[in-house]
Amino acid sequence: MGGQRMNRILRSNGASHLTTSIANRSAEEQKSKE
Repeated sequence: MGGQRMNRILRSNGASHLTTSIANRSAEEQKSKE
């Protein structure tokens, strides 16, 4: 029971980390254009 909950948290964390790194990358590209 606890393991499944942990897996779900890890999975959502991985997804949010992925979108965060993509957002950071595009933000840095915007900065370099200025």
